[in-house]
Amino acid sequence: PLGVEFFDLGGRLVGRGIGASGLGKVGTQEFRWNGRDPSGALVPPGMYLCRISVEADQGDSELMRIINVAY
Repeated sequence: PLGVEFFDLGGRLVGRGIGASGLGKVGTQEFRWNGRDPSGALVPPGMYLCRISVEADQGDSELMRIINVAY
């Protein structure tokens, strides 16, 4: 499984990526986030962390990236 989560710089979870194309299939995976927190409010403009995690037979892997939100 592949997971995409978004965190503010304080480490609080502010969103999860929603798969836009066939999860669990080999190839390109696309995820979207509408910029809303778990309560449905828009997050403030600024920098956020995106964590992409993959569970695999030969071990789990994780990648962190910075994303910017602007309105």
